[in-house]
Amino acid sequence: MSENIISVQPAPAGRASSETLIAQRQLLEQQGFLPLFRATAAMLMILNAERQIILFNPAVRNFLSQNSPDGSIDDSKIFGHRPGEAINCSHSKESEGGCGTTESCSTCGTLKAILKAQDKHESLEEARLSIRTADEFDSMELKIAGSPLEIGKKCFTLISLSDVSEEKRRKVLERIFFHDITNTAGNIRNIVDMLLEETDPDFRHKFLEVLELSSRNLLDEISSQRELFAAENNELTSNFSSVSTKVLLENSIQQYSKHEVAQGRHIRLASLCEDITFLTDPVLLRRVLGNMIKNALEAAAEGMTITVGVHRITIAASNFVEFSVHNPSFMPRPVQLQIFQRSFSTRGNGRGLGTYSMKLISERCLKGTVAFESDERTGTTFYARYPFPDHAI
Repeated sequence: MSENIISVQPAPAGRASSETLIAQRQLLEQQGFLPLFRATAAMLMILNAERQIILFNPAVRNFLSQNSPDGSIDDSKIFGHRPGEAINCSHSKESEGGCGTTESCSTCGTLKAILKAQDKHESLEEARLSIRTADEFDSMELKIAGSPLEIGKKCFTLISLSDVSEEKRRKVLERIFFHDITNTAGNIRNIVDMLLEETDPDFRHKFLEVLELSSRNLLDEISSQRELFAAENNELTSNFSSVSTKVLLENSIQQYSKHEVAQGRHIRLASLCEDITFLTDPVLLRRVLGNMIKNALEAAAEGMTITVGVHRITIAASNFVEFSVHNPSFMPRPVQLQIFQRSFSTRGNGRGLGTYSMKLISERCLKGTVAFESDERTGTTFYARYPFPDHAI
């Protein structure tokens, strides 16, 4: 289960020495703009040519403190570091070069804004960051403005950061409730109207089946948003009980084979699936598997078949239950690099919660992990893996 990582370095890894950093800070502190810089409510940073933070205002410190585990942050964790390292972006730890040097950084709006400003251009970008604090997975959306700043013969970059996470979340909810849910509710109303007029028992039965399915989809969408909100706020509690993997998959396939995203597509159960009984939260696991299946159906072209499976695997003497959902489509590499970021979607604005949700719920509530692999020849497979101790049922 790998993500097909290749080696790409979007920006240089080199850094200025400690002596140079201190000299650069002293140079900036001698400038007349410093009182205004410190008093500005917006989050401001000044970076050197190596993209290291030389100066930052109190708004930056307050923001980073709010997003730290203990509610505080030492200035030494900011000065001399790069923005992604100070914010605790998970990708900044993927290589020795740090922020800006991993393949994932090639899609980062923060790096794009900085590099444009270093090239003497004003810049405005949006960045979706995956944050990793201890064992917690989280996401953040920022708007980044960059400007070149020349002092004497030294070139710096002034960047302004705005947290737009709530704005992005609101737009997603607006789409879900004002578009998706409103459309479903409208369909239900239309079906009820037709039922009131229809006298043929066979047609009334068909209308009732469609009504039941539409009502279930409506409640399912509302429940999924409630669970996601609770998971993000660490308020979603898990209720573990014994679950049969075969029954769980068969029910999920039955549910989503009738979903609107399945039109013209097929879902099948892999021939070598194992029927395993293990402890998990069946409601939350169904949510994860549902998102995996729905995501695969949306990615598959009409006429394609997605395959759902489950196996018991052992890694480093530990046992796991691993669910898989395969579709024949290939994800381009830039899409792969952003797939678990909140608000990222190849299907337009106001989407992008499916893969993010399955990862968040798996890691925070089910003690599991979610990953994927995508190949031009074989297609794309998502995996959800959960512990299966030796004493399990």
